[in-house]
Amino acid sequence: MNYKEYFKYVLLNILGMAGISCYILADTFFVSKAIGTQGLASLNFAIPVYNFINGIGLMFGIGGATLFTILKNQNNHDKADKIFTYTFFISVLTSTLLLMTGLLFSEQLSHLLGADNTTIIMTQNYLKILLCFSPFFIINNVFLAFVRNDGAPKLSTAAMIIGSLSNIVLDYISMFIFGLGITGAALATGIAPVLSILIMLTHMKNCSFKLKFSISDNDNGHSIKSRHFCLIIRNFCHELKRIISLGISSFIIEFSSGIVLVVFNIIIMGLKGSTGVAAYGIIANISLVILAVFTGTAQGIQPLASRFFGIGDLLSQKKVLRLSVVTSTLIAVVSYCLLIVFSDNIISVFNSDNNTELKSIAATGFAIYFCGFIFAGFNIVNSAFLSATQKTKPAFVISVFRGFIIIPVVIVFSVIFKMKGVWLSFTVTELITAVIGIIIIMKLLFSHIPNKMDI
Repeated sequence: MNYKEYFKYVLLNILGMAGISCYILADTFFVSKAIGTQGLASLNFAIPVYNFINGIGLMFGIGGATLFTILKNQNNHDKADKIFTYTFFISVLTSTLLLMTGLLFSEQLSHLLGADNTTIIMTQNYLKILLCFSPFFIINNVFLAFVRNDGAPKLSTAAMIIGSLSNIVLDYISMFIFGLGITGAALATGIAPVLSILIMLTHMKNCSFKLKFSISDNDNGHSIKSRHFCLIIRNFCHELKRIISLGISSFIIEFSSGIVLVVFNIIIMGLKGSTGVAAYGIIANISLVILAVFTGTAQGIQPLASRFFGIGDLLSQKKVLRLSVVTSTLIAVVSYCLLIVFSDNIISVFNSDNNTELKSIAATGFAIYFCGFIFAGFNIVNSAFLSATQKTKPAFVISVFRGFIIIPVVIVFSVIFKMKGVWLSFTVTELITAVIGIIIIMKLLFSHIPNKMDI
């Protein structure tokens, strides 16, 4: 493996994921300007659902694309095509269920997420539209992963960026020209992945690799028409289990982020009311951008790690991991420094009401909460690397620790330290997870590594 190839995949994915994170960040900015604190709080209540939808897409996309890459590098192209087909089918089926949930239960879901009488209508409207567009969010994530792993990282990045830019433009048009409020923000966010998918469909036509839909039998070459239906279902379930096992860590990271957001919203609502929730909304949305950069690093190394795993090149796998840890650490340190220096300016962008209490709460959060990203970056790339090399159990352990330990920690810390405890809980959780992750990775990969191995 050479540095050029590493930075090609990682930098392109960082750029693309940073663009995708602008889906919600753009909504936050325009909602704060058009509606104010109540709109910002409503948006924050809805973000966990976005995390869940995105997590489903990442689970199927990363899991399926990882298996796809390993099979391709083992020259099993027919089975690789089957994996793509199965991943697409289950994505459509799952997203259809989410769409129905949005149409039937958006009000009940809004109450469950913590919306009160002042925010319920806006939260409900945003959720309904978001869930109705869930097929496009999920399928977009699947296509992004497969197109990237099929040798076209530039196309997947272009699709992500164009989708994000369209969201920003549509946000402005829908909210300030047509006056659609938070409904317009939701529509803009939903249309963005549609445009991204349309761009990536060109890959199936023009790329020399050509992703193909196929469920042919690798063993005898028979088509679906000559196979027993039960055998087809059995084969599908088997492959689906493998896809989910490789992608579950990505889902847990996103899903747990949503759960944590709900818990934080409820706790902060009790401590500081809707103003506190709005302040956390600013931090949560800035956090999305930074986490997206870490995720971009993780997704960038996934095709490389899976390829080297597929051909049995352990040395290159270790190089990929080392470079990704260095990259994520540098990103975390630079991000923290910039956020501290420009915290007042960033907060004022989203504080259109000039609420002094909101400013004070958010400023304290910036200083404490974002310390955790020094450890979070390592945790994300570590988990992604383990999944990409089919070490699913340790990847699952890291994801679970990172995603769910924070809940009891924030409950205890909020009682003892109030709002400072809420912010501190994130940093403490990421630190604990990082220690566990270091132990796991050293045991699995580096116990016999020469001391002077070149990075």
